[in-house]
Amino acid sequence: MRRGIVMSLSLAMWLAAATAPALARITVDEARSIVEKTFGISLEGVEAQAERGPVAEDQRAVFRVAAADGPVKYTVDLELGSLLSYDRPSPDFQVDDRGQVTTPFAVDRATAREIALAEARRVMGPAFELITEWRESALGGPVAFTLRGGTPAIGDPPHVGLTPRASVVVSLVDGSITRFGQFIPIAADPIPPKISKDEAVKIGAERLGQPDAKPDHEPTLYQDSYGRGELTWMVRFVTLIEQKEIGPDGKERVNRYPVGHLYTIDALTGEIVKEE
Repeated sequence: MRRGIVMSLSLAMWLAAATAPALARITVDEARSIVEKTFGISLEGVEAQAERGPVAEDQRAVFRVAAADGPVKYTVDLELGSLLSYDRPSPDFQVDDRGQVTTPFAVDRATAREIALAEARRVMGPAFELITEWRESALGGPVAFTLRGGTPAIGDPPHVGLTPRASVVVSLVDGSITRFGQFIPIAADPIPPKISKDEAVKIGAERLGQPDAKPDHEPTLYQDSYGRGELTWMVRFVTLIEQKEIGPDGKERVNRYPVGHLYTIDALTGEIVKEE
């Protein structure tokens, strides 16, 4: 079977709920309740701050809570009705003159992985079972362990945006979790595109003014994660621009620099909806 259409049994069951109506946007009070129940804290007296998201200006509710080691930020996506992330300050550490960390680590990477998975399982609940791959990431620097979870794109061709993902950052200094993030899209069936990948490439190349141009990476088919039925191709080209410059020797030379051109193309109508 093609990789894009292979899925776990739990993910298949989750997608089976795609025929149900999309979740209604939750209120700020409901977002507050999500944080309180998930972390066993009280947000009484903590004012929510609105934060922009892909769907609306006030899509996210942010709660900042004072703590002994610094403020903790909790973010809830009101459109998805779920916790999006929480962040807390990383513990201090010392380095020597060569930039090498001298602070002893309280946990090794294997233990940090266990901590990360346990927290993901606790916070995500049943959604944890939807994640099919967990991989260590190099992001986070020398004193952090970062674990990223995801599920391959589904559909044929593969649709990005329909499967959940998560990430956890654990400090090796003391084993604390400094960041947790998750994105659980509204369950939806993959929408068949009316514009093929090759047609999308042709549309982008013609807009670029180079009908024979080839994209510099595989075009991505993205389906809206919020259940709005939007389906787009992301097609990127790279061109070279020439610029005359004076070199250190005082002579004029022509240098070439790459410039990216990203086109977002409606996969149902062929309209270019965004250029970057």
